Amino acid sequence: MTCPRRTLTLDYGLGIDDLRKTQGLNEFGAQLLMSADQELRASTSILCQHRPDPRAILNCRMALEIFFKSYVALKNGLSQNQAKAIGHNLNKGLDKFFEASGLNDWERSRQLLSVFPDIQERYKEQDITFQRLWDGYSLAHSVGAVIVREFTDRNMLEQVMASNNAN
Repeated sequence: MTCPRRTLTLDYGLGIDDLRKTQGLNEFGAQLLMSADQELRASTSILCQHRPDPRAILNCRMALEIFFKSYVALKNGLSQNQAKAIGHNLNKGLDKFFEASGLNDWERSRQLLSVFPDIQERYKEQDITFQRLWDGYSLAHSVGAVIVREFTDRNMLEQVMASNNAN
């Protein structure tokens, strides 16, 4: 049985490289996407250390915030001023993501936003359990994978789920 989380990583890893090379994407959206990717990669690097640093949650938070804005920009042409209006508010970002994507079944993910510290907390020491850190990382990575799946042909999830259902 193949793990759907592995398909998320595979789709994201291959798809982000595809999007990096794709011409004709909304320029601001593509810029945001690459910025979010850098934040996600930074958090991955921090989490792969012998002793994962809880500050990785801040990179995850930024990746998620920027992924939300990137998706809206790629889908609907979000402007810089509109992105500034969303600010660092993850709930507003999630709302805009829902509006643009129609993925209202993701509403349950709103409760996961509570794992992220408020933006003002970035100057403080982070104290978070590894489970909550993993939850935040997984959410950011999942939103990144949604973007990749929408704007590329990378979507192993459907194949994996069909394979699992056949077993």
